[in-house]
Amino acid sequence: ASATKEVRVIPLPKLEVQGERNVCFGSSLSLSAVSSTANRWSWSTGNTTSTITLDSVVNDQKLWVYGFAEEDGLVCSNVEFVEIKVDTLPLLSILEEPVVCAGEDLILHAQGAESLAWETNASWNDVLELKSVKADRVEKLKGVNSKGCESVVEIPITVRPLPEVKLNGP
Repeated sequence: ASATKEVRVIPLPKLEVQGERNVCFGSSLSLSAVSSTANRWSWSTGNTTSTITLDSVVNDQKLWVYGFAEEDGLVCSNVEFVEIKVDTLPLLSILEEPVVCAGEDLILHAQGAESLAWETNASWNDVLELKSVKADRVEKLKGVNSKGCESVVEIPITVRPLPEVKLNGP
């Protein structure tokens, strides 16, 4: 007579990782492992919760998460891989030297992003026009690239005094 053994098959947990896969340089992002059957987690980062947050991401990363399903003392696992891509920030600059003689007008043209805005202006514009500049100041320039990444730089404006004219005479 032959013996019959019962074999129990537990399906592998189905996993899905939700969350943004692209991030701007230095930004944070959250990822969540989702499963209808897994009840324990193990991320390559060392986290054991279903959701993780990566702070100040500066390099592309390849992560994985294991999901574990336990049933009647049997444990099955599955793995999901995630690739994080870091998008660069816009590199903003101006075309002119930010120096002006006292009382003169100054026009600066910005470059380095698809959308540019000077804090002084009320709308998105790459041109800053300052009228009758009398004192040193700092202007903020914001730029957003096609990936939605944003940079803000401060542009110091230097005002040179007008030369003093002394008349010598009889």
